[in-house]
Formats: sequence, structure tokens, C-alpha cells
Amino acid sequence: MPHRGNKNDPRHPVPARLRPLILGGVLTVALMTSLGFAQDAAPPSGDTQASAAARRGTLAIRAVQGTKDAPAITGAEVEIDMVVGNRSLQHYATKMDDQGLVMLGDVPVGAGVRPLVRIKYAGVTYQEVGPEMTPSRSQASMAVTVYETTEEAPPWKVSMRHMLATPGPMGFQVSETVVVENPSDRTWIGGAPDEAGKRPVVRLSLPAQAQTIQLDEGFHGWCCTKFDANELTVQMPLMPGQSTFKYSYRVPVNAGLADLKVRSAAPIDHAVFFVPDDVETQAASVTVGGVQDMGAIRMKMFQGSNIAAGSDVGVVVLTKQFETAPTAATVSTGGWVVPFVAGMGLMLVIGAGVVVRLVRRPQGHAPRRISGD
Repeated sequence: MPHRGNKNDPRHPVPARLRPLILGGVLTVALMTSLGFAQDAAPPSGDTQASAAARRGTLAIRAVQGTKDAPAITGAEVEIDMVVGNRSLQHYATKMDDQGLVMLGDVPVGAGVRPLVRIKYAGVTYQEVGPEMTPSRSQASMAVTVYETTEEAPPWKVSMRHMLATPGPMGFQVSETVVVENPSDRTWIGGAPDEAGKRPVVRLSLPAQAQTIQLDEGFHGWCCTKFDANELTVQMPLMPGQSTFKYSYRVPVNAGLADLKVRSAAPIDHAVFFVPDDVETQAASVTVGGVQDMGAIRMKMFQGSNIAAGSDVGVVVLTKQFETAPTAATVSTGGWVVPFVAGMGLMLVIGAGVVVRLVRRPQGHAPRRISGD
């Protein structure tokens, strides 16, 4: 008996009248697919090529010798990262030519990038951040000043030391900003190296009971910083000009007082200390300069000028408030910070007539950084 099946049976043959339509559809799909692949494989048009070229740029970097009568910079190792945010889009490693120049072409600029340049010279790495590069500003140049080095200590000094102490649950929370100046034209690599090969450079005394020290700015972390006997020692080269260090710590209240005095290893041009106005104080090398409202806190300002090296400078706060038990000093890579109040305090210092000479930099450039090998 012949098999009749049903329309859902996979063995059911396709009606003859539908076969041409199905075959035509298959051929149409195949043709469209082949055309699509051909279009994808086609070379870019002139407009596309022009657009791609507009997203590339040229960067010129020049090394400037900052030491008087020293030879010109040639052959120095250079590393460049084209950076967007914290991400490097492209990395270059090269050397300066005989004219102290590096020329880079075809660098990516479409995303709006900044060149991060590191030049290694005489064992010291100098770092600068260049101007933003975009398709409309695709040509850029920058100069990086480098220096000869010396083991002889320059007559370095503290241009400004600013301390802000605010009451907290564990005593006083203290933030400091210290501007150090190397007046010479050579990078000081520091004194005799210790057992780990680290050279001491800048020494910053802290109050005797300082605890939970946090390095906020200007340091290369604890790999290049030492804390011992109430003193922070920076162990990286000090380049000519001014360098700023910011750090914070806690000072407990013991036996009714919090000793916020420090002893400077170098002369201090200007020192400013802020403490709460509602506490009794004893001052050393500074005098009362007024009272200022800083948000919800009323602060008393102490200031002094031309303070000799080795002098005690600062304030002892007499209070039983926030009495805490003495503990050993510790260091920290994180913790509390009081940037808003510290910033307000620094503006008030400038408003009060304490003049701080800061190195001017082109707008939008990051501060220069320096490190040893």
C-alpha cells in the first residue's frame, strides 16, 4: 500500500510548485551574504583614511641641561607613555639623539591623551607630564630639565612648614605640608648609604608621640622613606628648586597635654601651626597670629619666621580632653585625612601675609617627579 504520510512527516516531499520559490530565496540569501563579506573586505575609503590620520599626532621631547657649564644631554634613556586617565594607550622606549631630542610620529591622540615622559640621566629618573593632545591639537612639544648629581649636601631649607591639628576621638589628628628647597643647580643624591643601600636626604622631625604616620603626597612610599626616632627620612634624590611633602599622623593626649612641637633639621623660612582656639597652649619659636573660623572649628594660628636649624618649633596643647593611653608609634598606608580643613588653613595662611614661593608650572601639567635607581 502506497505511503501517504502527513504534512508534519519529515519524509513528506516538498510540493513541486514551491520548489522554485525556495531555491530563489536560498540564492538571494547567498548573494547578499557574499556582497556583505566583499564590502567588509574592501579597503577603506579616502574619508576613512583621513579620519584615522586625524587621530594620530607628533610629539617632540627635548632634554635641557639644568646645571651650569655641564655638557649637553645626549644618549639619555627615555620612556614615554601616552596616557588617558591612569591607562597607557601606547608605550615607547628610546634614547635621546645627539641634539638631546626625541621625535615621535604617529602617536595616538584620538582619546585625548597626555604624554608621561621619564628621562634617566646620571642615575636619576626625571618625570614630567606634557600637554593634552587631541585631534585638533595633535602636535606637541615639551622640555624636561635634568641635572648633574652631587653627594655634597646643598644648603637646603624649609621654605614653609604648615601644621593643622584638629581634635579627634584618639587625641589630635595632624596634617602637615612641608615645602623643601634645594637652592643649588645639582640633584643631591643624599648622604652615605645605609645597610640597605638607601641614602638619607631630607629629614623631617615629627612630634615625640606621633602615631599612625601616613604619607600623602611627594613621597615614593615606604620603599624610599624611613621613620625612626620621631623622624621621617626621605631616601630619594632632591632635585633643584622646591619639593612639597604632605603627610599626616595622630598625637595622643597624655597627662593632660599633647606636644605638637618639632625640631627642624634645616632652617625654616615660615612656620604656621593651627590648633583649636578653646584650649590652653604653650608656644615655641612661634607667636599667636590670630583666630580663624574653619567650618565648624574655630582655630588659633601661630606663626614664626627665620627659624634656625635645630630649634624646637610648634605648640604644646594643655587639655585633658580626649585623654588616651600612650602607644608605640606606627606607620600607615591609609587612614583619616583632613584635606578640606587643611586646604582652608593654607589659604588663610596666604591671606595672612605668609608668602610662599612656589614653582610655577604650565596649566594642566602634573608636578615633576624624581627618583633614584
